[in-house]
Amino acid sequence: MQSFSTKVAAITGAGSGMGRALAVQLAKLDCAVAISDVVDEKLQETESLIKDHDVKVTRHPVDVSDRSVCTYLWDANNPCDTHTTAGLNNDRRY
Repeated sequence: MQSFSTKVAAITGAGSGMGRALAVQLAKLDCAVAISDVVDEKLQETESLIKDHDVKVTRHPVDVSDRSVCTYLWDANNPCDTHTTAGLNNDRRY
């Protein structure tokens, strides 16, 4: 199986549902995760599930419909020696 130990996944909507499931699954695969959602209490729950897997997790209670927030998330979580493999957005408007 492919190793994700050198990867960072930024996941929006990670407070519940598919976003939470993806964050937990990637943590199980040794991937660091940057989780974001508008509801911090839900993010805290997701963070506690991820911490069981001994990977780096950063929690960002933000609204990603604000473009400047997306820039902040990128800058805060993208190591300069890596490249982007994929960008995903689970915004229902598209």
